[in-house]
Amino acid sequence: MVRGIDDQFSITEDFLTMSSLHGTTTGQDIFDNLLKELKDFNLPLEKLSGICTDGAPAITGEHTGLIGLLLKSRVWNVPPIVYHCIIHQENLGAQHLKMGHVMELVVSTVNYIRARALRHRQFKEMLKEIEAEFQDVTYYCKVRWLSSAKTLRRFLSLLDPINTFMRGKGRNQEEFRNVAWINDLAFLADITEHMADLNRKLQGKQQHVSSLWSHITAFRCKLNLWVGQLQNGNCTHFKSLLERQQSVENHVSAEPYAKLLTGLAAEFGRFAQFDGTCTHINIFEDPFSVDAEEAPAPLQMELIDIQADKRLSQHHNSHELVEFYRDFLPKQRFPGLYKHALLMGSLFGSTYLCEQFFSRMKHTKNKYRTTITDEHLTQQLRLASSATQPDIDRIVREKQCQVSH
Repeated sequence: MVRGIDDQFSITEDFLTMSSLHGTTTGQDIFDNLLKELKDFNLPLEKLSGICTDGAPAITGEHTGLIGLLLKSRVWNVPPIVYHCIIHQENLGAQHLKMGHVMELVVSTVNYIRARALRHRQFKEMLKEIEAEFQDVTYYCKVRWLSSAKTLRRFLSLLDPINTFMRGKGRNQEEFRNVAWINDLAFLADITEHMADLNRKLQGKQQHVSSLWSHITAFRCKLNLWVGQLQNGNCTHFKSLLERQQSVENHVSAEPYAKLLTGLAAEFGRFAQFDGTCTHINIFEDPFSVDAEEAPAPLQMELIDIQADKRLSQHHNSHELVEFYRDFLPKQRFPGLYKHALLMGSLFGSTYLCEQFFSRMKHTKNKYRTTITDEHLTQQLRLASSATQPDIDRIVREKQCQVSH
């Protein structure tokens, strides 16, 4: 997957090609194939500005991985920025919330209800009779971890009818009447909802790395806020837990949840690798508020000049970021900032396109098409994933008409 930007700040994100490795998949194998494909598409390695990875050792290895071999080639005056996919790191951080005693029981109960068609129909009919808020429970899949927020929220809302139904089937679950367990369920439903909201903001094409980083920075600040509030027994930002707290018969101790969030905040420390890039992101996002002394030396003079220009500051505040750099920043006066903006605009924020591509490949390369060739697979996946619209009329015009004889 490649992302490029031109002088008019027009960004292109698309599928370039796919290279199948039938033998070993070492860093050297990937490096050799990458150089071959770049050469075939006439893409000079010198123009590579950044590499976004999923953290696989064959890619990120310092000595024999793809990144290590690329940096050893020394074809750049300024080496490319190498970083781990922001969405992938967020997903890894979210796995710290290991409340297995809640999740395992929720998943097993949902699976029990939906495993048999008759049992499932009986459950839905019961919900219909009591006019419940929801008419069914939802499955949870580890691969689609965002589904846990919806699963937990719905399970919590339907806890009483679920308890009644399970007892009617001879499966009495003491946890469904345990105050502490229900409080844990409420907290987990709330925090996974917050995590799902963050993940939705990070997804999508054509996102700048600066906007993704701002979402992560904001969430880290929210975590620190929530920890302090929960330590003081304040559950304001946890809707379900707050409702439990406000009910007379329930006692909610929020301190254990503050400890869980402290651990989650520590897990989000994995984003510290971006701290070195943070200055570049801030310069791109808002050159008017960056301390020139902390900026790279080639940009310091231009930052001082642009911060003194009130007219440009007004344009920056009233227009989209790309529009500001494209239409209002004088390229002759600020060549360094202009080039820096092109560099930052060319960076992938995440491997979202790759993950989307793998989903499409799973449907294309299935058990009924085991003899599909690498060439045909690449062509079909290009049609399925490319953002380029084919010019059907032109293709038809260039074909020879088969007139009747």
